[in-house]
Amino acid sequence: MDMFSMAAFKGALDVGDRLLEIYKIKTDGTFYERKEFESRLHEREDSVKAERKAALAADSDWRGLEIQLATLSQTDRINRLIAANPFCLSVEDTRDIAEQTSLEGSYPVLLEAPIGIDKRLSGDSQQDVLDLSIGQRWGRHPCAADVKPLSGVISRPLYNQDVDVHIIANTLSNVPVILTYGYAKADGTLWVSVYAWNIIANEPQRDPLKIALPGISYPDISENSEAIQEWKDEISRRIQTIIALLAQWFFLVHHGRKPTLEKLTALDGGSEIRALLARQLVAAYEIVASQDNTRTDIRLDQAELFADAGMNAQASVFALSILDQIRQQLPYGTDFLALERLIRILGAIGDHASTIEAKELLESRSRITVQRILGWAN
Repeated sequence: MDMFSMAAFKGALDVGDRLLEIYKIKTDGTFYERKEFESRLHEREDSVKAERKAALAADSDWRGLEIQLATLSQTDRINRLIAANPFCLSVEDTRDIAEQTSLEGSYPVLLEAPIGIDKRLSGDSQQDVLDLSIGQRWGRHPCAADVKPLSGVISRPLYNQDVDVHIIANTLSNVPVILTYGYAKADGTLWVSVYAWNIIANEPQRDPLKIALPGISYPDISENSEAIQEWKDEISRRIQTIIALLAQWFFLVHHGRKPTLEKLTALDGGSEIRALLARQLVAAYEIVASQDNTRTDIRLDQAELFADAGMNAQASVFALSILDQIRQQLPYGTDFLALERLIRILGAIGDHASTIEAKELLESRSRITVQRILGWAN
């Protein structure tokens, strides 16, 4: 205390007024100015909170709108799928029924779509569907046991044919199916098609087979019912022949069952039809042969088909190739059953020289085989 007087010390400590004055000036001015600043700050905070609340509400409304739009889009998609569905049942139920009917793919399933009629063609009759009753008629065909009809599954004509057929094929992609459908146009032409998948090959078929019948003139509605019925019978008969051919093809390729030309030609046995069907079945054998091209019995079956159809020149090609194979076999390795079948085929097609040669081969090689069994062979 010697260095500072009490008055000077008190003056040094009395800094409150100066600090308060400096605080007011350095921070926000006067006391009243600070109050006004705090008021504006609170107002700004309230404004920011309000803006945030409005933004959250807008975001919530937007999200709700997005959900609503997504729901409407999905609902619209479902409604369109239902409207486009050609089946009378749901897709899942249709698939289950088809798989059960085919016995898990062991038999082809026959589906028949109603055939639509253009309103301008139906005229005053107001008939919009042509009923050919393919499924019912199929029950009387000699090959009826080879295909399982599933009537009533398709509830309407396939007006949008490409889209409708795609939906049906996609839904039943794992089932062997033969589908018939068509449409009678305003110009009086009836177009009928047969569409098949999982029929002509063992592996799943990426490119289904479509057979389009030539255009058929639609009969005059005013004609008598007997003439119209005969017209329907003729169309149905042709379609059933195609179905039977595909069924024979299916069982040959999938189960190795030899086709029967007589059953195929039961409804239409003209020579031209027999020859045409024989060619198709020979083509089916080519698929089987591609899997095992060393089997002689496949070529014999092809030769027999041509011979049964009266196509002797084509049968001769296969028969002579088999005869050449047998010539090259060792006597002890001769297929005697194949040689006997070959003799019958050569005789049926009238190749007497080759028949004699085949008989001589059979006799000589049988004799050598017997001698070897008895131990007489050198």
